[in-house]
Amino acid sequence: MKTAAARILSHLQLSQCSFIEVNYSLRECTILYNLRANGAASMTGTYKLTDFHTEKENRLLASGQPMIINNVEDGARSPEKAAAFRDIDVGSVVNIPYLINGKWVFNLGVTRSGASQWSKGEVELLQEVCSRVWIRIERAKAEEMLRISEDKYRTIFNTIDLGFVFCEAMMDEKRHITDILYLDNNPASAKIMGQDYKGKKASELYPATKDYWCRRAENALKNNNGERYEFYSELAGRHIDAYAVKIPALGENMLAIVFQEALQAKKE
Repeated sequence: MKTAAARILSHLQLSQCSFIEVNYSLRECTILYNLRANGAASMTGTYKLTDFHTEKENRLLASGQPMIINNVEDGARSPEKAAAFRDIDVGSVVNIPYLINGKWVFNLGVTRSGASQWSKGEVELLQEVCSRVWIRIERAKAEEMLRISEDKYRTIFNTIDLGFVFCEAMMDEKRHITDILYLDNNPASAKIMGQDYKGKKASELYPATKDYWCRRAENALKNNNGERYEFYSELAGRHIDAYAVKIPALGENMLAIVFQEALQAKKE
């Protein structure tokens, strides 16, 4: 946001540039970023939409139309609101709204210290910038939410007592499973099974029983409810209850296997 604001400020010779998130249902707005040419402290915080603009101007913005004020003392607002603009070194303003599904969610606000006749070209440029900035802000939010979700998932993945393995079914041209590649496993899985799976194939770990594991994977991919089974691990010396299920969101051949030591051991 900082780079975009600095470029706009310089190119259009502005006194301020602000990126503002709007909650029109609450008639509030929150300044996400504010850059001022005179080096003054940036504005921050949440404000009422009516703190600086009239209801008519806010309705115009909510309809998706830019709001252009060539002179804040043009008589369209009260002396108090005009004075509020002067207090923050604003003589003229352009606000560009961004709507999603008809809802006003974002605003690009730019100002000059004195009265100014904003050109059509300037307004069109600001509309293009507004759209691009909002898309970048939304992308950054999505990436941050994904990072938080991944951190939460990784914490659970690493601390649960159940064994958890992600794997990919490797297939030939006829869609027959020929092997299984274990992509990741949690610490509990290595503890239960006595070995680490990550980056290894079933043919490496279980050369004598590879076909058995391929059949289990094939059943799991075909069954929307997954595949439940029990087996005895010679290496671990214990019976294991397992559940394999496909994960279409990660790919058509992707599987997750969750397992634990069987509660009632049964020798096969």
